Order: sequence, then structure tokens, then C-alpha cells
Amino acid sequence: MVRNGAIRQIGRTLAVDYGSRRVGLAVCDALGITTRPLGAIDRRRTPDFVAAIVAVARDEAVQRILVGIPHLASGDEGAVAAPARTLAGALAAALGPSIEVREVDEGNTSQEAVVRLASGRGARAVRRGSGGRPADKGAIDAAAAAVMLESWLREQGETGPGADGEAGRSRGVRVAERAKQAEPGAHDGR
Repeated sequence: MVRNGAIRQIGRTLAVDYGSRRVGLAVCDALGITTRPLGAIDRRRTPDFVAAIVAVARDEAVQRILVGIPHLASGDEGAVAAPARTLAGALAAALGPSIEVREVDEGNTSQEAVVRLASGRGARAVRRGSGGRPADKGAIDAAAAAVMLESWLREQGETGPGADGEAGRSRGVRVAERAKQAEPGAHDGR
């Protein structure tokens, strides 16, 4: 990412779009310039999908994982927000401090992904299958993860990494920080 004439490394980042049936994945390069949908993990066919995501994170040599937390138009959290937070906690526990896990607002990424795919080379993914549903929902889930990642990267360009070179302080909550806040005595000085 170029800001004020200087090249800053955001670090390879994996975006995770959690869904009740599939988990869409996308990754960006170390500079945060390009994003690439990786596909989706079918949760029904992959019982230990957390281990599958951990394997992808390690294979892709990422420095951080963004887990999308859905919000409704009203601002309330969507139906899969709690399971998505559980996934973020499981990823943080499995990866330890080696890979940062952050929760970010996923916005309306699935709707944006459908629009993008329908207007581009991914049009086959949104052609209607039986029952009027998209033919390749996995492609849509992966594209939704890419949309979420692009949104986060745009914000990093606007706000820039912190003084310590850490990207993303402005958006999202670190799962490790949330866990510390939830510890007994975390707020009363004990």
C-alpha cells in the first residue's frame, strides 16, 4: 500500500465470511494491493472447518485473519454474529499470538459479491440453478470475503497503519483484546 509516497506493508491477510453452510475465504498480498477469492469451505462436508481455515492461513502465510461479523440495516447484529465470534475465538486459540485474528463488520458483502460476479467474469456463478438460487454459492461466499477484505484495505489506506507499523487499529476488534475484556476483574483493577 502506498501512502504519502512511501510503501507500507499491510501484511498478507485472510478474510473469512462465515455462513451457516459455507465459509468464504479471500486473501490479499503483503502490500494490500490485490485481493484473491480462495473459495469456500462447505461446513457440512468439512466437520473440522476451523482446522481447514488454520491450514489455509498457514499455507497462505498470512499475518492476520479478519472474521466478518454481520450486521442488519438496523445496526443490530445478524443471526450468525454469535457463531462468527465463536469462530474468531477458536481461530485465535488455535493460532496463538503468531497470527492476529480480528472481528470486522462484514456489511452487505454477499449482495455486493452477487452484483460484482453478475457483471463480470463470474457471471456463471450467479446464473440461476434449481429453485431460482445461484448456481455456485461457494463462489459468491469467496467473493463476499474478497469484498470484505477490500473494504478493510480501503480503510487502512485512509487511516494508515499506526505509528508502530501495525495495520488495522482503526477498524475491528482484536479477538485477544475481547478475551481480555471478558476476564473477571479486567475492569476493576484486579
